[in-house]
Amino acid sequence: MPNRFALSVGRAVAHAREGAATTHQRAVDPLNRGTLVLGGGSEQQHLYRGGFQDVRILHDLYYNANLRWLRVGDDDPIPVPALAPADAATHYSNALLDSGSSFLVFEAGTWQALLASLGRRNPSFPGLVDKAQRALASGAGLPEADVDPRHWPDLHLGLEAPDGRDTTLRIPASHYWPGNALRTGQRLCLLMGQLPHFPRQSILGLPLFAGRYAVFDRSAGGGLGVVRFAARSEPGP
Repeated sequence: MPNRFALSVGRAVAHAREGAATTHQRAVDPLNRGTLVLGGGSEQQHLYRGGFQDVRILHDLYYNANLRWLRVGDDDPIPVPALAPADAATHYSNALLDSGSSFLVFEAGTWQALLASLGRRNPSFPGLVDKAQRALASGAGLPEADVDPRHWPDLHLGLEAPDGRDTTLRIPASHYWPGNALRTGQRLCLLMGQLPHFPRQSILGLPLFAGRYAVFDRSAGGGLGVVRFAARSEPGP
């Protein structure tokens, strides 16, 4: 079997359809369906559309990548610092491609720059992020009426490609502020700052994978492999 697998992901967190009270009712919701392909990739053409965008992998235990910059909407890119030299031997790079995380977790300086950019767009935005994070600590979100993703900027990640250039991946605001998230009528904010006692490293979780078909291919790229992203052909959020 080829040393690769692929994921087709619709959302970062489960969609809570009104009236869907049981696990089975939620499972049959098209927005909660995904696909895992073992040993497969680009040949599964029914799972994606368009071409692939490739990200170089620097270490394949946790799918480490090099995040070069973050752009908020049409603002200037925010440079993302490299991993501290003292952490390089054990943490390998400044970003992880982590399909096991429901969040986008940004290194502390990048996080502060992101909040500042949101605040310049609308002074209420950083407060809503903070309010959502405090609500999440008790397992809740914000009412959908409080946040309209159409007014929030998309995020753009600049990641190192296998040829050394930049691969730019867009994350729509609806993917980091999903609606009907875990509970009907609430939104969750899936943006976070650096975890306590964590190295200067970002965790790029399911909001990046949502709406995409991602191929984790350790046999490609002439090194530790690549992760390839294409648009998902199945229903999204």
